[in-house]
Amino acid sequence: MIPEEVLRAFLLRSRRTGSISKFVRRLIYRFGRRAYLRLNPYCGLTTRYQARGQRLVKHSFTAQPEDYAELRLAARACGVTMCFLVIFLFQMDLKERQRRYNAPHVRTRSISSVELFQPASRLVMRSMRIRPPP
Repeated sequence: MIPEEVLRAFLLRSRRTGSISKFVRRLIYRFGRRAYLRLNPYCGLTTRYQARGQRLVKHSFTAQPEDYAELRLAARACGVTMCFLVIFLFQMDLKERQRRYNAPHVRTRSISSVELFQPASRLVMRSMRIRPPP
């Protein structure tokens, strides 16, 4: 169950990695430990579900058995459902990409250049964004 707000971005990112199962494997590998520390690992007695009132879209995929087992164990250890954990990991990935690239989809680096000219004796500073070569 994927919230409708992140469905398009989730499917786009999963297509870039090849498939949803490969994308989930990558998310577990990159963010599994951090998710375990950010979610309450001591509340394994109860299971937390996704918030009510969201428009959830059912999207099924077939994971490799070892990835499925690892995802299930991680979700149980964190006290959340598997769907909740996958979306939580995806949101961690989005936040890291935004922090790293300062834009969700375009890799840019900031170059500040100072341009001095005197329209009515004022100093004008301009910053430019230049895309790095592919």
